[in-house]
Amino acid sequence: MIKGAIFDIDGTLLDSMPIWENAGARYLATLGIKAKPDLKERLDALSLPEGAIYMQKEYGLSVSAEDILEGVNQVVKDFYYKEAVMKPGAYALVKRLKENGVKLIIATATDKEMAKAALIRNGIWQDFTGMITCEEAGAGKTSPKVFEFARQKLGTKKEETWVFEDSLYAVKTATEAGFPVCSIYDTYSVGNAKEIQRLSNIYVRDFSEIGDYSFSNMKTVLTIAGSDSSGGAGIQADIKTLTVHKVYAMTCITALTAQNTVGITEIMPVPAEFFKKQMESIFTDIKPDAVKIGMIASKEQAEIIAEYLEKYSIKNVVADPVMISTSGTVLVEETTRKILYEKLYPKVSLLTPNIPETEFLSGIKITDKKTREEAAKVIADRWNCAVLSKGGHSEENADDLLYESFLQEEKKENLTNTFDALLEMGVIPIVNENDSVSYKEIESEDRLFGDNDMLSSVVSVLCRAKRLVIFSDIDGFYDSDPRLHPNAKLIKEIRQIDESVYSLAGGAGSRRGTGGMRTKLQAAELAASQGIDTIVTNGKHPEALYDIVNGKQAGTLFVGNKDCL
Repeated sequence: MIKGAIFDIDGTLLDSMPIWENAGARYLATLGIKAKPDLKERLDALSLPEGAIYMQKEYGLSVSAEDILEGVNQVVKDFYYKEAVMKPGAYALVKRLKENGVKLIIATATDKEMAKAALIRNGIWQDFTGMITCEEAGAGKTSPKVFEFARQKLGTKKEETWVFEDSLYAVKTATEAGFPVCSIYDTYSVGNAKEIQRLSNIYVRDFSEIGDYSFSNMKTVLTIAGSDSSGGAGIQADIKTLTVHKVYAMTCITALTAQNTVGITEIMPVPAEFFKKQMESIFTDIKPDAVKIGMIASKEQAEIIAEYLEKYSIKNVVADPVMISTSGTVLVEETTRKILYEKLYPKVSLLTPNIPETEFLSGIKITDKKTREEAAKVIADRWNCAVLSKGGHSEENADDLLYESFLQEEKKENLTNTFDALLEMGVIPIVNENDSVSYKEIESEDRLFGDNDMLSSVVSVLCRAKRLVIFSDIDGFYDSDPRLHPNAKLIKEIRQIDESVYSLAGGAGSRRGTGGMRTKLQAAELAASQGIDTIVTNGKHPEALYDIVNGKQAGTLFVGNKDCL
């Protein structure tokens, strides 16, 4: 299992090698001089000061050799700050490794500030724990020092730390040092391609080719449940099931039980404070791909679970209500049920009640298959999830019943067709969740979207829009509230909306309108996941729409994830 990754920059993450080959020619171009065909060959045989003197004499430059060196360096710097782009598939690979809990670090010979600027502009700097330069390590990549230094910073074992490189000498050094190596094809290493491939564990022409290679982590599942001392239920049963399905099981225990096949003699709930520490330990290290929830011992635990599902945007959540015992006793107190109903179940993908729990949650007495289906539908519609009504309590058979609502997809298609038809007729549809003269819906617990920012994002997805524009009362997204901090800086482009970005956002807006910057981030995140660019700009200047249509800068651009298209 991979736990750490050390990435080179030039030729690996960034398609930046041409600048080092053509810096001299590009500098001459800034002076209006066309380089001779042999310039690169000439400079390759010289040191930097010698190269500057050669260019001065060969091209009759009136500036000093020091000025030439400074000019060439500025050309290189401008390239990293303004032009350098990522190799195909590199962005998606970095994001996937990060999402799988892999610790990432940079090891490079490139100037630290230039490299950092390029990574920030390409939206991946925040995914790395840091950067180690050859200068800091005191050796180039012909020595394993820089790789060892980087690994120590990660705190990972060598056999679990992959090195990503493009050049033969670096690949050879990392391999001989005992690191697993993934190498990427680069035009400037083509002469050594066969040897690089021979030495590497994985060799690809494009990072998108990597797919599910051996360094990809298995899926992770967190089970939140009680501990069954007999091993027949709870945490113990979940671990067995998850292991059989070849996923990595993690646990968060809600209660300790003294039980066997006869019954339960005692239950000891885990204190909320310690329960939260379990959750924090898991989520800050290994983000689960899915969460399965069983017995919840207190309302505090329910609140903590809902908090972490929201904070880390967990999409695949299965919940066993564990509400009604075999004897028909209600096991969950009313205050806890309120938390489950209002905060937890709306985040669930699948609910798995038994028949008594299906009756309890739906309010429908189950007498046959039809009433059971009706009850499951009520539950599914209430919390917008699939329902697996387990049949273990049935006197006739033990068949399970799975209910999935196809109505939502049908509604989505109808809405999409409606928008398409209106737009084709030249009609601009206006969509608003709340009544135009009343704010009661805004304050209602039954509101569907919570704010018009999110509603606008949903509409943009339905319309398959290329861009979503959200107006605000300020010019865009700042690194702090400009109304409170005069020195706040506008962030012109954001490629990844993560916790560091959310931490910069304030709370809600006015009491009537809930559209603070955080809701706009949530809306932008939804749109971006569907490949839609989102621009947040000042609504006091609606003429900015013309700039946006014409491809000009306005406000803050949240770049859509084009990999999903």
